Amino acid sequence: MAERENLTVDWDKYLDQSIDLIDMARKVTFLEADKRVLADENNKLKRELYDFITKYDQAIAENKENAEALYNIDRLLERKCKELIDARGEIEKQSRWIKAQKKQIQELKKSKNHTKTVEVCPHCMTENVYPNYDVVGNNYTAVCKNCGEEIMLCDECFHADDNREHKCDWTEKDGCFRKKDGEIDD
Repeated sequence: MAERENLTVDWDKYLDQSIDLIDMARKVTFLEADKRVLADENNKLKRELYDFITKYDQAIAENKENAEALYNIDRLLERKCKELIDARGEIEKQSRWIKAQKKQIQELKKSKNHTKTVEVCPHCMTENVYPNYDVVGNNYTAVCKNCGEEIMLCDECFHADDNREHKCDWTEKDGCFRKKDGEIDD
C-alpha cells in the first residue's frame, strides 16, 4: 500500500478568525449595553420634554405677564428637543453598527464552516482539493478526482471536534473507528 501524505491546515488562520469573532461579539455586547443606556437617556429626555411642555402650557393658561420666563422656557424646550433628536440619531447610528457587526459575525461563522479539504489519494498519489466539502455529511470519505477510488479524509478526521484525542486506529483489515453515521466508536 502506498504511503499516505497528510497536508496540514493553516490553523493560525482559524485561530485568527476565532479571535476576531470573539472580539466582534464583545464589541456587539458593549454596543448593545450602550444602546440601552442611550434608550434610557432618550426616555428621560422625553419625560423632561413633557414636563417642559406642561409648564409652558400652564404658564400660557395662567396668562402670566412674564414674557421673559416664557421665552426662557421656550429656549429650554428647544434645547431639550434638539438633545432628544441628537440622542435618537445616536441610537439609530449604534443600531446600524450593531446590525453590521452581527452580519459580519454571521459571515465569519459561515466562512469558518466553508473551508477546503485536501487529501492525497493513496491509490494514485494525486492531491485532491475539495472546496466547501461536507466532510461530516460524507462520513470522512471522498472520491478521488483522478482515479475514482474512495479515499478517507484522515487529516479532517484527525483534527475533528469530536476527535479531540486525535485517535486513529485504521488498518487495512478492520478499516476506521468511525461508523457509517460518522460517530466515533467508543
